[in-house]
Amino acid sequence: MDTRITSPATAVRAAALLLLSSCLVPGCTYVRINPGSTDTVEHSGGAEEGKVLANQVCARAKAVRAEILSTVEKEAGKGRYVTTFRCIY
Repeated sequence: MDTRITSPATAVRAAALLLLSSCLVPGCTYVRINPGSTDTVEHSGGAEEGKVLANQVCARAKAVRAEILSTVEKEAGKGRYVTTFRCIY
């Protein structure tokens, strides 16, 4: 079976399908940029995972580090957390 992509149109369709399917998978991480001076990241895992994700977001924003304000469980027993943080520039 030949699995090579031979045309640019097929490559674009494959990339679009991959992007669409990755957005539909539950368990994704969401980052919300709030109007104030704080941001939130919704993730699975505990406080340490939230700290790592917040530092990655702030690094992409060219900040020095993230200051974690809180990490709370979104729904009891579901394993989803919301970490509120502020980027320190």
